[in-house]
Amino acid sequence: MMEASIHLEVPPKNSKASAPCLGSRISVPEHVLVQKLNEEVVLLHLASERYYSLDDVGTRMWETVTTEASVQEAFDILMSEYDVAPEQLERDLLDLLTQLAAHTLVEIHTHSE
Repeated sequence: MMEASIHLEVPPKNSKASAPCLGSRISVPEHVLVQKLNEEVVLLHLASERYYSLDDVGTRMWETVTTEASVQEAFDILMSEYDVAPEQLERDLLDLLTQLAAHTLVEIHTHSE
């Protein structure tokens, strides 16, 4: 089973974030600093002065969704890299994005934006 984890120490601040879908586009807000350390990504939320870390799978998801034009393109790349059922990958990827958005670590843009 492939599942990314994000280590969160505080409750989400933004529970009204847009729900991600494969057609969404992801961007990183200016108030988030990103640093890759070894095989993990550390995110620093400048406004709250809290940091978050992603495990190796979450890091790979982060790398693809923040560099590709859409979540669908990231999904396609991840499908070629991991031995996982498409439904499981989609669920894990969208769950991670939902958690990141709830903590205002990413912005989710729908195809209508």
